[in-house]
Amino acid sequence: GYRAPEVIETGNHSHKSDVYSFGVLLLELLTGKAPLQSRGYNDMIDLPSWVRSVIREEWTIEVFDDELMNENMEEEMV
Repeated sequence: GYRAPEVIETGNHSHKSDVYSFGVLLLELLTGKAPLQSRGYNDMIDLPSWVRSVIREEWTIEVFDDELMNENMEEEMV
């Protein structure tokens, strides 16, 4: 989800954990994906880990939501 790994482990919040949560929110907006995704029965992956794996495999175009990549979006932005 939105919680930083150290918050899950220790329960301690900080400005850094807030920045992490905001980063997850930005990734959610850019990818159109939920912060937690199911990869099968009882197997979940968090959005930051998924993005890192996709970038590592050099599939960077796969990261962005198709709606953001649509060239005809200029009309909708105005």
